[in-house]
Amino acid sequence: MGGAQYRLMQYLDYTKNDDAQHFIFACNGDYSLLNDWNVAADKPIIYDKINYKKHDILGNIIRFRAIFKQKIFTHIQTQNWTTIEAVIANTPHILPHIHNEDGFGTDESVTLKTRRNIIRRLFLIGKTLCVPSQTLYDIAKKHWITPFTDCHYIPNGIADLQVNTQIKPIFTDKHKIIIGTVAVLRQEKNLHLLIKTTADLIHIYKMNVGLVIVGDGSEKQFLIRSASEYGLTENDIYFAGYQGEYQNYLNLFDIFALSSKTEQQPYSILQAMNLQKPIISTPAGDVFNMVCTDNQEFVGQDMFNPPYAQFQKLIHDADLRHHLGQLNKQHQIQHYSLEQSLKERQRLFK
Repeated sequence: MGGAQYRLMQYLDYTKNDDAQHFIFACNGDYSLLNDWNVAADKPIIYDKINYKKHDILGNIIRFRAIFKQKIFTHIQTQNWTTIEAVIANTPHILPHIHNEDGFGTDESVTLKTRRNIIRRLFLIGKTLCVPSQTLYDIAKKHWITPFTDCHYIPNGIADLQVNTQIKPIFTDKHKIIIGTVAVLRQEKNLHLLIKTTADLIHIYKMNVGLVIVGDGSEKQFLIRSASEYGLTENDIYFAGYQGEYQNYLNLFDIFALSSKTEQQPYSILQAMNLQKPIISTPAGDVFNMVCTDNQEFVGQDMFNPPYAQFQKLIHDADLRHHLGQLNKQHQIQHYSLEQSLKERQRLFK
């Protein structure tokens, strides 16, 4: 479950008593995450009647448009570039349409694609565009929107996380400082760099640290091999895999680390802040402005480069970790509340 799915889960739960019925169509046919969603009232209906065919762009557009013309729905909501065929299909305008852009995969993590920018600019005309980060809002204003596109920046928000404090320790050494991350294991998350950093801290700088990676994905076996090649053992690194209630692991971290090449406004950062964790991160997306002012010195391009001065500073100073954690939680509550985020999103449908 990535940020887009997590936010959709929040929205479904928020509207469960709002006389709303949701229909979900997954272009890749994978609905497995629905089993993990704790939506108390009406569950979303899987709508698999479109006969989507990969690479059949024109055919998919025709099939989407035929469905939209039936007026089964009152609104359409699409998610990211992978649903652009549905965006095109609702042109000319049939139904009110909200398109969400959350960020980029490896194919656009470094440079935006001119062709995609042109298509977005043309087919978002008359639609509402919603982005969760200031970084994306600036990109949208420059490349995607016209005076005929309604664009909104709505920051992500979270509620207080509930954790199971009885979960058993990850490492047997109670004095080990735990560096942890929560991420989908994909190339753009750059977890190989985090593993190398941990290995250097242990082998070169003699730090008593351990690394915990919570999540699953296509790079898992590559990362396991990398850890072994860097000389990390089960006493140094733990791959927790996918965890439905991963906040229980996040709560055990002493330091939350994010090594991504590309982000926008990651939920993992907000969740770590809510659980009073200090953050060390690359300056991807909005991360620098998301954390409290005191934590900003630990967000930068050189955090994961030797001699890892900021890592060592946090590892050595428990009082600093506690101080930053408290300030991060206060900052998250003040600026990134779930209620405010969902209220603003709900207004888009009125």
